[in-house]
Amino acid sequence: MKIHKTILLFLLALNWSTTLEAEISFVGNDWDTNAKWRDPSVSKVNDTDQDHIYGSAGYYLAAGLREGYKGTFLGDHVIAGESNTDDINTLPDYITSLEFADTAERGRSWGGQGANFGRLDVVSGSTGLTGAPILKTGEFTDPMVLILKRTDSPAFRLTLILGNNPNEAGFDDPEGQLITIDDGSESVSELTGDLDLDRTEGYTTYQTWDISAGSSDIEIELIGMPEGTGVARLTGFAIDVAGVNPPEILGQPVGGLFLAGTQIELSVSAGGSNPKFQWHKDGQVIAGATNSILSLNNLNSTDAGAYHVVVSNSAGSATSEVAEISLAENLSAQIANYQAKVAAVPSLISNYTFDGLNLDDRAGPNNGMAAGAVSFGEGLGGGAAKALLLNGSGHVNLEAPQSFDFFDLSGTIQLWLRADWTTSPGYNPCIFADRDGAQVNYSLHLTANKNQIVFWNGTAAAVANIPAAGLDWHLLSAVFENGNYSLYWDGEEILTTELDLGPAPEAPTQLGSSSPGGAESWVGALDEVAFFEDPLSADTIESHYLAFLAGEPPSIRTEPVGGVYLVGKPLELTVDAVGTALSYQWFKNDTAIEGSTADSLSVPSVTLADQGSYHVIVSNPAGSSLSNSVEITIAEALAPNLIEFQTAVKNQEGLLSYYTFDDANAEDSQGSNDGTLAGAVTFGEGIGGGAAKGLNMDGEGHLTFGPVDAFDFFDGIGTVQLWLRADWTSGPGFNPCIFSDREGGPVNYSIHLNQEKTAIMYWNGSGVSSMGIPNAGQDWHLLTVVFDIDTWAVYWDGQFVEELEHAMGPSSEVATHIGSSSTAGGEVWPGAMDEVAFFNEALSASDVEAMFNAFAAGEPPEILADPEGGRFFAGADAELAVQARGANIEFQWTKDGELIAGVTSETLILSSLSSDDQGSYQVTVSNGSGEVTSAAALVVVVTPDLEAYQVAVRNEDSLISYYTFDDETAADSVAGNDGLLEGAVDFQTGLGGTADRALILDGQSHVALTEVEDFDFTDGTGTVEAWIRADWDGSPGYNPCIIANRDGGPVRWSMHMSLNKAATGVWNGASYAPQPISGADGTWRHLVVVYTETGIEVYWDGELAGTSSQTLTGPIGPTQFGSSSNLDTTEGWIGALDEIAFYSEPLTPSVIQAHYEALVGPLQQADPILSYQLTGAELTISWPGELTGFMLESTSDLLTPTWEEVDGVNNNSVTVDSSQGTRFFRLRTP
Repeated sequence: MKIHKTILLFLLALNWSTTLEAEISFVGNDWDTNAKWRDPSVSKVNDTDQDHIYGSAGYYLAAGLREGYKGTFLGDHVIAGESNTDDINTLPDYITSLEFADTAERGRSWGGQGANFGRLDVVSGSTGLTGAPILKTGEFTDPMVLILKRTDSPAFRLTLILGNNPNEAGFDDPEGQLITIDDGSESVSELTGDLDLDRTEGYTTYQTWDISAGSSDIEIELIGMPEGTGVARLTGFAIDVAGVNPPEILGQPVGGLFLAGTQIELSVSAGGSNPKFQWHKDGQVIAGATNSILSLNNLNSTDAGAYHVVVSNSAGSATSEVAEISLAENLSAQIANYQAKVAAVPSLISNYTFDGLNLDDRAGPNNGMAAGAVSFGEGLGGGAAKALLLNGSGHVNLEAPQSFDFFDLSGTIQLWLRADWTTSPGYNPCIFADRDGAQVNYSLHLTANKNQIVFWNGTAAAVANIPAAGLDWHLLSAVFENGNYSLYWDGEEILTTELDLGPAPEAPTQLGSSSPGGAESWVGALDEVAFFEDPLSADTIESHYLAFLAGEPPSIRTEPVGGVYLVGKPLELTVDAVGTALSYQWFKNDTAIEGSTADSLSVPSVTLADQGSYHVIVSNPAGSSLSNSVEITIAEALAPNLIEFQTAVKNQEGLLSYYTFDDANAEDSQGSNDGTLAGAVTFGEGIGGGAAKGLNMDGEGHLTFGPVDAFDFFDGIGTVQLWLRADWTSGPGFNPCIFSDREGGPVNYSIHLNQEKTAIMYWNGSGVSSMGIPNAGQDWHLLTVVFDIDTWAVYWDGQFVEELEHAMGPSSEVATHIGSSSTAGGEVWPGAMDEVAFFNEALSASDVEAMFNAFAAGEPPEILADPEGGRFFAGADAELAVQARGANIEFQWTKDGELIAGVTSETLILSSLSSDDQGSYQVTVSNGSGEVTSAAALVVVVTPDLEAYQVAVRNEDSLISYYTFDDETAADSVAGNDGLLEGAVDFQTGLGGTADRALILDGQSHVALTEVEDFDFTDGTGTVEAWIRADWDGSPGYNPCIIANRDGGPVRWSMHMSLNKAATGVWNGASYAPQPISGADGTWRHLVVVYTETGIEVYWDGELAGTSSQTLTGPIGPTQFGSSSNLDTTEGWIGALDEIAFYSEPLTPSVIQAHYEALVGPLQQADPILSYQLTGAELTISWPGELTGFMLESTSDLLTPTWEEVDGVNNNSVTVDSSQGTRFFRLRTP
């Protein structure tokens, strides 16, 4: 196939930058078969760098192109550098010669003396070649045809270099030059060359082609040089095998069901060198369809079929998947009904249905414009209906139509949305906005946990709690009306509040982004977007929602909930269903309950006769839906321990209000301060079990009281006590509020549990104070917070934790809330609460302990967290601790089964460890009602092998820099990225002992590395490794920074440890994802943070602590050790750092484990010790979790045993029924 190109300098010179900048060695010509690159007697290199790039020898220069031929581009990208020095005078074996097609033309070679490009001669004292084909002089005519002969070859890229001797007359830019290449195939692809001849830099241009694999000769035809050009020569050629990549399908065409008459585009994304495209329909070639996009206009029945595309180049071909195109004449009745309802509203401004696979406004002139990754997929109505798909990298700009600004402060925006993320995107995705970044009129967002809709007007926010959005379609309607804002979710009003539009009414409008440039982008789908100039009524919004549901059977959204109820207490079962013309019928034990035909079933005062199984059938003319059956159990009394606890609370002096929730309401059983339920709040099983009720909020609702003077604690003295259960299993992205006396910003007090569940936090409007607690897990715990003028104290499960100075805030006359930081709902509690009590006195430690013991009396102790063993350095201290609760509990520690005299507290401290301390430790917790023994904690005492560790680090190929501090400086022992000491930096004995040194920081000093490009991890990947020691006592008031790439505000990455030493994680400027750790207090620990393309991994002592979906998107900045700011120490580290290493690649888990074990050695497998706990008839048997390879077996007889494996073992623990007779248990290695 022949490919022609006429050089149009003024056009192509503007586009030369699209040339593939491969590192090709362009060199001069060495044409003859007897020349240097073919003469076996001539010693030469042969592609020693294995880059598969070859070139001919130089004209007048044995080592490559003559200096005069090196233009800027060639010098920068082609012939410079050591990597290509072996390509000079080297051509692959399959290139045999370059010859004139017409032997009579041989004289056209300068100095060729009629030969086929002459011989290897000595010319003017330099070794070179006499043959250089002359393109055009007065004595020769066009065209000149050359033949590049080859044997069987792979595909390659051929580059021809045109030029002249700088010492002779130059030639003009080759405008009008025509070169034709024919390789005998149909796959020659021509690439743009460097067409701009810069006489100040050199006298060379070039052009490039992709040549197909094969053995046919390659014909090169050169036509035309402008008159007066002077002598011009073909001065060299190059062959690049690596430059031709075979085609690869990166993105497949997508078919589907489409509406007749619409226009669609099938597209393919392909990699490879200069791909060509050919579309097929039903296996037949579509003439002229040779682009990556195939457009089908005005779809009709002839367009239905199976489509695919073949992508090819000189190196091969690839075939896409088949995309089936089907047609529908009409949309579904559901979506047609809905669209008709919307279109009938007189105040409709604009309507975007996306069914035509475009962003056209069906009601007005305000068409949208795609920005970034925008596509269309199956819409709300299914079938041929389409929706706007956004993946977080694209949005739609609607420019700035004034009608969307709602200048009269009234209007409505309505749309269907689907939130497709399954892990937190690290921000609250924007649904729609009339704003430009900070310039805001309105901006609506769905929170990352999908539980709230937030309206932000630039200065204030309104938060609406919604049922979790999940992955389903939902109708959202935002109504603005003269300073009031209302939010409707699936046709139902969720929130109405006073909140104006923002101060920037002339801002641009976007779908799926808070900025025209893209920010907080939506991840999911949007459909049926409509703007109205009037505030729609609740009835109109409901009618829109029901129009979509018309003709469909009912759908139950929320099932009734059963449970245990106390005799004489009220019972209410409810069902939430959607649909048109709904009717209800409740059943008990499968028998219809006469007259129970509403969405709720109420029994004012239950009796034993009300016990049974209940369900409801929801019907309409299109069908019916059956709810789940729920069991209602009637109890005659609360649990005795709960009665004892409630009695103790009610007898406590200073009690103001008490909320037990046992009547399934928020009434005050002590006073008159009844609460109001807000959002999705239900009542479930409480702390006492049985008929006792608790408040279930699940992050979707809360309890509010409004302003209550007594709860403001005007004199600074008071106590709040409650039972709580933290139900979240992954960080909600905020620190959930337990209770507060505040209204968003104005704050008196606000008590929170950090999202790691390891600290209680107190915010007074100006500062935060925090106290560490045992991990709350998902168990019930009694929290007591005591305010005493300028101090606050925390009690956890009846035990004193700490007392700190921290005064109440300045805003005392504000509303009080349980599970929220505002009336509208903020930082809402994802879990349950029970037995909430307010006191006007600062309760004493004995008061609190007495109330807890009243509940726990008669119950055996419970272990909440076993002691943790591990590897500890010889000479260091080790602390083992158990978390337990119960009334009047006592502790006794053992080592290898032997009692340790005098160690009778929850903590065992081993000082100045030696080999004698190595062993298996357990603790037995007991009281008058029973005892329980912890799992064994294996303590291994090691002597660190620093030399082995440093060898392991230095052996990593991706190591960038390594800071050992052994010379008492911050010098980089690998590269030149030395640090500067800022403040009172000290060096002391490091983790290796003796001569090893470590960096000691006091919170007011750090090491500044300024900006190191390699530490920015610009491709989003890399690793930071260090040994750290956290030396602070108490709370420093912030999360100390370990290592950071930032300068205060602008953040790339910033590694921190939580102030209570219970977690470590990374702040990337948008989110902080702490991972739980243990044993950080005053001991050396190994920390590795791995940055990958998809998230961040944190390793602690060689093991994965956790992962997050965070990525590095922030600006690059300086790097420092022990500070989040480069110049001034900020969030300074208090403790020691040692052996800090940076790597350009993510280290694998096995490499990280190997580094850790290089220093401390592998964990020794100890003989296990079985632990047990008996609760009623349930016997729980366990052994240390770090021990592997053991099988638990049991037998009923030791005289003639028949040992059988015990089923159900999980994480070295199993619970069995002890009421079935005597059993003996043992562990065995199979």
